This record gives sequence, structure tokens and C-alpha cells, in this order.
Amino acid sequence: MTKKKTEKNPLRYYTGTKTLLAKVLTLGDYNAYRDWDMPDDEDAETEGYLVEYLDGGKANHKEHSGYISWSPKEQFDNAYVESGTAKQRVESELLQLQGKTTDLIKFKHSKKYEALSKIQQRFLRIQLAAMKNYADVLEQRIHIW
Repeated sequence: MTKKKTEKNPLRYYTGTKTLLAKVLTLGDYNAYRDWDMPDDEDAETEGYLVEYLDGGKANHKEHSGYISWSPKEQFDNAYVESGTAKQRVESELLQLQGKTTDLIKFKHSKKYEALSKIQQRFLRIQLAAMKNYADVLEQRIHIW
């Protein structure tokens, strides 16, 4: 009989909110900025962002007061939205909501949706209606801005 190993300190999910500074910078340009050699097994043209955290962390570059690092474009774009003005934030919120609404509509036409219980399907229909109403409110706010 094989004994099942249990991990004492497993990875867990966390969700956070941060405000930070960032600018578009390839991985190669970031490494040059840090005066680092580019690793042979990485692509210098990989798109991404130089990120400066404002909420603590010791500064690690003479040109910055906060901790800096580099983030790949896809992960950064999925996690952050440019703050801008209040209207820009509402417009961004609407775009994100429209994307999620489209995803839910596509899901409703999938085999995975059909496999859900009737109560789960009902709640997803209610959720979709609420999302559409929410989008309508945001569109009206933008229109009268």
C-alpha cells in the first residue's frame, strides 16, 4: 500500500488590489535597464511592463522610490486597468463587463452549461440579466457625462 503524501504548505489562491506605476517595456529592455544580462533561454522581444510598486517594499533601483519588477503583457493586462479619470475608469469597467458578458453568453451555448443543474443554469441566467442591466447603467452614465 502506497502512503499518500500530503503537502504541509500548499499553494493557495489569493486575490488582491494594488495601485502601481507601469510603463510598456520589453523583457530585453527591462534587463538592459537593470543592467542585467539577458538569459539565453528567454526572448528579449517579449512584451510586458516595468512595474513600480508604491505600497511598500524596499527600492531596488536608483531611479525609483518603490520596488520595481517586470510583468509579461498578458498577465499585466489581465490584472490591471489604467486608472485615468473617473469617466475613463467607468469606460474601462464597461469594457471589462462587456467582455465577461460575452463570455457568459458563449458559455450558455456550451455543453458545460447544459451539464449544470437546472438551479445553476437559472442563477446564471439571472446573473446574465443583472450584468446586462449593469452595463446599461454604465452606458447611461457615460452618455450623460
